Order: sequence, then structure tokens, then C-alpha cells
Amino acid sequence: MKVTLVYGFLGAGKTTLLRRLIPRLQPLGRIAVLVNEFGREGIDQHVLRTADVRVRELTGGCICCEVRGDLLAALVQISREVAPERLVVEPTGLAAPYMLGQVFTQAEVREIARVDSVVTVVDAARHEAAHQAFGDFYVDQMRVADVLAINKADIATPEQIETARDAARQLNPDAALAVTSYADVDPDLVLAAIAAPRPAPAAANGAHDHGEQPELSTLGLERATLQPGPLARDHLDRWLAALARGAFGDVVRAKGIVRVDNDTLLVDVVMGGVEVRTFRPTPARFEIIGRNLDPRSMEKSLANGNTHIPSPSLTQ
Repeated sequence: MKVTLVYGFLGAGKTTLLRRLIPRLQPLGRIAVLVNEFGREGIDQHVLRTADVRVRELTGGCICCEVRGDLLAALVQISREVAPERLVVEPTGLAAPYMLGQVFTQAEVREIARVDSVVTVVDAARHEAAHQAFGDFYVDQMRVADVLAINKADIATPEQIETARDAARQLNPDAALAVTSYADVDPDLVLAAIAAPRPAPAAANGAHDHGEQPELSTLGLERATLQPGPLARDHLDRWLAALARGAFGDVVRAKGIVRVDNDTLLVDVVMGGVEVRTFRPTPARFEIIGRNLDPRSMEKSLANGNTHIPSPSLTQ
């Protein structure tokens, strides 16, 4: 299988890009999608699944570390059951590119799949905050790309867009670069990356591990999983605002599906920003990633519309 990797930090717009890009790649042949989510309950598989595309999901950790064995098993299963000409892999936003690259150099993986293109999505509006918070781990996702999408131009300021573009150009002057809204990347850029020759990666030596950095793939982040019942919209809005401002811990990303009245809503919270849109009927769940999380308070406040929603702690 030929493989396209799609990187991007939490909430940058990877899933949105895939929803737009996959139909445009289908003339190349049968496509399958492999999604790796950090949480225990996946959301993206529901967002991406269509009648024409098979989606396989790995949950519970970073694809290059905690679920590495599952990755090989998933590749074998996809190869046997779907036999796609192209596999699109969406790693968790917490994946370390060089570690995942090492996984794809393992002999047993090379027999099944070969990476020929890498696309990285950058959230222009939150680029500086993410860079400051996560340093080289964050910018490594830009360094490995064949195509860089400077995304969310619709909400970023011109200065933020220029800062993200300059950083991308300095880090990776050879990549094709596009400024996008809603991750609407020109498919020709990806097709050109697929057609261009890529240098053969060096084979990894020995077992892949984190050595003295056991939390590199997760950066010390925690996760919480909630399964909410039906909610009133005004309560959901207040709860999301509290979640975004830090009432239940330092939330880097939250993604969820929730029932409100007779509607199903898809919810995104990214570094203080909240987005809610309608979605097709799907079982309700929330996945929250961050530091110093208080899942008990989250669940209690979400479950009861009359429950007081706290203000952020002064220590957070």
C-alpha cells in the first residue's frame, strides 16, 4: 500500500482536510483511512466514514508508541480485507513524526506499506501558542511535510498568518505551501507530492522506545472520557465555555458528539476556542485532552443542568 500521512497538532484541521481531500484522491484507486486517536472513544471515525471509504481506528495512545503493535495488525488487516491502492493515515495530534517514521522503516511494516507523501496542517490562529507550549515537538510536524497547509485563515489575523507562513518557510523551505480556510488544500499539491520521488528513510535500529523521555509522545497530557445524556443547549454552551476557560483543568483539545433536544451536535474545543455544528445521529461521547483535568467535576457539571459550573482555579 502507498501511504499518505496527515500530521497536525490537536485541532489544526486534519479531519476537515481529510473530508475534503479523500474524495479527490479516489480516482487514484481504492482508499482506506487509518485514524489514531489519543482518547479511548474515537470521534473521527464517525466524521470520516462514507459508503466508499473504509475507516479503521486505533485508540488509546500514540500510534508510534503505545499502540505500535496494533498498528502493524491494522496494516495487515487493511491490506488483506480492503487491499487499497492508497492508505491515508491520520496520526494523533500528539504523534512524534520521527518516531512514526521509524515505525514505517521496520522490516515487517515495509513489507506492507510505504510512505510516499506527508501533509501537515498548521493552525495559523494558534501557531505561536502551540509553539511556545510544545516547542520542537510541535515544529517537527512541519519539518517533515511535503505539503504545508497554513489553515484557519478565516479566523486568524493577517499577522498570525504571516507569522505561521514565515515559520513554515524557515523550517521547511522545500515544502509546497498553501494558506487555507477549512483545510481546503488544492489536491494537485498532494498529487504532486505523491508523484515526486522521496528519499528512502534510514532503517531504525533496535526497538523503538522513548529512552529517557517516556512521555514524549503524550507530553504529560491526560485524557478524560465522558458519555453525556441529552442536554439543554443553554447548559451545553455554559459548560463548554467553562471547559474552554479552564474550569476543569488546562484543556488543550476536546472533541465530542452530544444530543441536544432533537439534534446531534459535533463539538470542538481547541486551546480556548469553541466550535459547535450539527451532525448526523451518532452515539454521544466526549474526549478531553489536557493537564490537571478534573473528570469528576466535568461529568457532574455536564450531567446536571442545575449544577453550578465553577470558575477556573487561580492555580491553573
